[in-house]
Amino acid sequence: MVPFKERFVTKLFSWHKQHYQKFSFRNVSDPFHILISEMLLRQTRGQQVDKIFPRLIELYPTPQALAKAKIRDVEDIIKPLGMRGRAKQIVNVARIITEKFKGCVPNDWDSLLSLPGVGKYIAGCVKAFAFNEMVPLVDVNVKRILSRVFGVNPKNEEALCQLYLNLSPRQNVRKFHYALLDLAALVCKFKNPKCHICPVR
Repeated sequence: MVPFKERFVTKLFSWHKQHYQKFSFRNVSDPFHILISEMLLRQTRGQQVDKIFPRLIELYPTPQALAKAKIRDVEDIIKPLGMRGRAKQIVNVARIITEKFKGCVPNDWDSLLSLPGVGKYIAGCVKAFAFNEMVPLVDVNVKRILSRVFGVNPKNEEALCQLYLNLSPRQNVRKFHYALLDLAALVCKFKNPKCHICPVR
């Protein structure tokens, strides 16, 4: 019999082929673009970020370009997100990267976490998606799925992180994470989850 964890990943990927959400920020590989997209996505729906991300990156494709931007101009672009204060934050991050890290997004934990607005999850996304490192990316959405399917206490952060690493295929880290996020958004919702159509029920 195929181990439960392998069946989970297989069924998840099979479902995701038909339900992949095609957001523009999911196709970027530049560490800076990944960092900015994750900062914009914090407490914000992917559909909203998808509407403004291409324009933002077109105007400010590098840390150096964004560092020189007027905060008011950036505010105008990200206004649909409803969090104008985030404009100042991402401009400040671009300035720090330009001045302190010579225009390159750092890949070590301490440096990433020193950036304003960058927590462990965002730093982990940068390390995983930009630098291909195996990092547990356990946000509230992933935590909800893993605790429901595998019966892990949602407060046991260490167990959830270890489970994530055990499940995630090393060659498809980004694919695996997006599949979990899409399952959480479309099926395994916080309220009224659609358990009757869940591919991993």
